Amino acid sequence: MARVLAMARMNVLDDPLLRSDLVRLVVTATAYLAGPDVFLPNAAAHAARKVEICQRFGLRGLPPLNEDAETAAEALDVWQAIYGKDIAMMERCDIIIANLTPFAGASADAGTLIEVGWFLGKGKPIFGYSNTAESFEQRMQTDPYNQIP
Repeated sequence: MARVLAMARMNVLDDPLLRSDLVRLVVTATAYLAGPDVFLPNAAAHAARKVEICQRFGLRGLPPLNEDAETAAEALDVWQAIYGKDIAMMERCDIIIANLTPFAGASADAGTLIEVGWFLGKGKPIFGYSNTAESFEQRMQTDPYNQIP
């Protein structure tokens, strides 16, 4: 019993076998890079920088750029193409790294939140960040509809 309790208290990083499994997971993990970054004028260059950062940390970053979907004939076709492509890409990913910086208002991008919810529903790890330290309440009080230029 004491051995079982000692094993239960052991840090995963203390066990070489468990540590190697953890390292293998991290090194081979594919990360879906969600966020409103796809709407930036320099979205492809921005995505390339994020992919390079992921590589430095042993991750394979997949940004959901939608340049190829814009060739669809009608607006509905474009959105359906984007949806299908993004779902297929999320299926291939192990984790999501979501840019939750406020976008077009006081909260995170709605599409990004849907992607986070999809990963939550699949039981996949979710990592998020924001480029602002302001709380939601502070953002609502200062500029609830993002009207300040």
